[in-house]
Amino acid sequence: MPTSFAANSSRAPVSVLVPTYNGSELLLETIDSILSQKFAPAEVIILDYGSTDDTCEAVARMGGGVKYHYRQNEGISAARNQAVALAQFKFVAFCDHDDLWRPDKLLQQMELHLLRPDLKFSFTNFSTVNSGYWSIETKFDAARGGFFDDFTPIGKNLIAEFSLYSKLLKFQPIVPSSVVMTKALYDSCGGANEVFGKNPSEYLDLTLRCVHKPPIGAITDPVVGIRNHVSNYSGSDIGYALGQLEIISHALENHSIGEMERAAIIERMITARINTSYYLFADRDFETCRELLSAVPSDRLDRILKIKLLISKMPLTIALVMHSLVVR
Repeated sequence: MPTSFAANSSRAPVSVLVPTYNGSELLLETIDSILSQKFAPAEVIILDYGSTDDTCEAVARMGGGVKYHYRQNEGISAARNQAVALAQFKFVAFCDHDDLWRPDKLLQQMELHLLRPDLKFSFTNFSTVNSGYWSIETKFDAARGGFFDDFTPIGKNLIAEFSLYSKLLKFQPIVPSSVVMTKALYDSCGGANEVFGKNPSEYLDLTLRCVHKPPIGAITDPVVGIRNHVSNYSGSDIGYALGQLEIISHALENHSIGEMERAAIIERMITARINTSYYLFADRDFETCRELLSAVPSDRLDRILKIKLLISKMPLTIALVMHSLVVR
């Protein structure tokens, strides 16, 4: 146990915030993993944004260890903002209603924050969970582009003394359930943008704004489990990819960034349009495929992409025939 943030305190000064929508089937196991933390959070807030299932009754069965609040469904971003407004402690930690925490998740993060009092944002490694089985390969194992090369080791963990904005556009190892941040940082960054409340990539906008303000901590152990299941909000490859494009386009126009970050966004938009076009063409969404590829510089289009763009410009009946020939 780390030295307490407050004398004689056995609880972390953390408000754990769980936005949920019709998630009662998975929610209780998630809450149990939060309540089982070795370094217990000071409060757990369930923010139900419009559930029509038995979420309220399910949370009531957990007893007095959690606080339950209900609001109309205005999207998950609005729910995040209300949850933070309700939070009473210095740090906030989100946990999606279908994710899991290892018992030492908060302990490891708060130890790092205690070692570095100037640290306002940290995230952890994570694994995927299928039918109760935690994958051996972790998100950090998949890091590319030398993502962690410039981090400073602090024990087995890492500190970035620089903005992660440009790096995050190339590789994204941060999910909501892995983050601890100060409430002050959340507020100073403007909170979650409620315009993106129905966007499956909505948290990327807030994350980019937060990681632009170093230092940033990284816990290398996979202390978070991301459960894969049929109702995953970001489960659609096309929806997720288009959502990311919307966020990145918004960032280019609205984030306070320098030329290096702008160049990184433009490059990310090009690669995202190319990669998403493959999904769209396979799904016969020729209109959106044409829209994306038409915005890609011609020197970035290989022969296959040029053929797909040409087909996407054809009348639908002809495009469908040509599509079947290309796929075959």
